[in-house]
Amino acid sequence: LLGAHGYGCRHSHKPWDPRLRNPYVDENGNLKIDSEENRKRYELQQKQRAMERNLRAWKRKLIEKQEQINNPRDDMDVDKLQQEYDRMAYQLTQKNKAYNDFCAANDLQPQYDRIKVADFGREQTKQADQGERRYKKEKKKS
Repeated sequence: LLGAHGYGCRHSHKPWDPRLRNPYVDENGNLKIDSEENRKRYELQQKQRAMERNLRAWKRKLIEKQEQINNPRDDMDVDKLQQEYDRMAYQLTQKNKAYNDFCAANDLQPQYDRIKVADFGREQTKQADQGERRYKKEKKKS
């Protein structure tokens, strides 16, 4: 089943009106798309994707650190682990802020569904916010 109407075929049968024009071409047949602007937009979107990957990785690190705190080995110092968690939670907040600022500055839509991580829901967000507050408090003291 190859060819027209085979696997992966995208042919469609619709009436065609010669008055309809290509939306990407002007009346003279010139492209409306600016290649330089398109390239810049592509690079901005790639940077946005990199920031999203970084946020997901950071959230996974926070989950791992929380597991170490909840189930410490004998040789682990829980207070030190908690301080590391608080610092990482603060950095996550900074990365989230940088992501939102980048999207706003470059007229990009933040894709919150792309920064979601399994097992990082409301409870983990709440714990991370508390850790961030503890870190800020400790930072003010010193």
